[in-house]
Amino acid sequence: MDSFRSEHIVLYIYKCCFREQVSNPEYKFIYLIQTLIRFQLINIKDLDLQKIYYKYRLLNISIPRYQHEYNEIQKLGSGAFGEVYLSHYYLDNQQYAIKKIIFRDKIFHELQKIISEIEIISKLNHPNIIRYYYAWVEPLLEDIQHEKRKLIMNEGNQLSRSNSDSVVHFPTDKKTIKTSELVEITKEMKKYCIHMSYTFYIKMELCQKGTLEDYLQSRNSIDYQEVFLILKQLILGVGYLHQKKVTHRDLKPSNIFIDENNNIKIGDFGLSIFGKESRPISDYEGSELYLDKYHLESYNFADIYSLGVIIIELLYVFKTNMERVITLSNLSQVRIQKIFRSEILKEIIFNCVRDDFRSRYTIKQLLKFIHNINYQDLRV
Repeated sequence: MDSFRSEHIVLYIYKCCFREQVSNPEYKFIYLIQTLIRFQLINIKDLDLQKIYYKYRLLNISIPRYQHEYNEIQKLGSGAFGEVYLSHYYLDNQQYAIKKIIFRDKIFHELQKIISEIEIISKLNHPNIIRYYYAWVEPLLEDIQHEKRKLIMNEGNQLSRSNSDSVVHFPTDKKTIKTSELVEITKEMKKYCIHMSYTFYIKMELCQKGTLEDYLQSRNSIDYQEVFLILKQLILGVGYLHQKKVTHRDLKPSNIFIDENNNIKIGDFGLSIFGKESRPISDYEGSELYLDKYHLESYNFADIYSLGVIIIELLYVFKTNMERVITLSNLSQVRIQKIFRSEILKEIIFNCVRDDFRSRYTIKQLLKFIHNINYQDLRV
């Protein structure tokens, strides 16, 4: 079909979709146009389409994906930034962890946090970091009766990565865009599609043995050799993050995962930052027991503090949760000396959690310590 005739068809569809009493005209218009283009029923260039509907490129959406390509099996966990589900992918017959972050009536800085998490994890590649595959965004259509929300699109703006790095693509023309442009795309979608909310999907590897929190709660005694291997992998993972100038800021047992081969994997980068980025952590984010009270200025040393707390939990079995909360809320050199007999342990833990964060160990010093001791040295 020639371009001239295609343009008239598009203009006619536009007038039909944007007539009075039509809900979600943007969605209906783009869906119809992309369907016609997909089946080669019209031939029209993006530039010509933009003349008719200037928001076309910003609302580049298509047909359903998650609900048709994945079988959602069960919920694995939730946090301040969405919920994680065990999902089966029909195409490769494998199971994955899919994080779903719903963007509904949120202020713009919260959207930036979501984009920041995707940007950070897409650049990481280490055996002790949760593996990221790709991410995409789908509108969540609110029906007129408000009975339920339905997923209504597929593919969306896909974030895909090679083995070594990540890029953001429009799937149709492979045009690389910056993360900031993805923010602008979603900002425009939020601005013009007043009846539509959005879900960000992040596809990650599944760790079959749950979290470090599950491990701590299920054990009755301490296997020092096992704890030594956990600690070594954890420090290696954090060392890689700091090498990449990433501060996690939310290290805690529930964000540390264990795969089927007992490998430790650090996950959940919702509060993470690059370099010296300044982004406050609100009251409902993070976990007070593991969060360095100086985190706004301590940067990488905030992760060192969290590691110190986790080391205590790995090497000491609390009798009650109340004892755990009281102990971890009031860490001091005196309290640490009461818990542990090992001088090596006392030195390591105190130099992780001390108030003077500039005098704390760096991750390189922790790595050096872990290489120079064996699991027998960890006995309390």
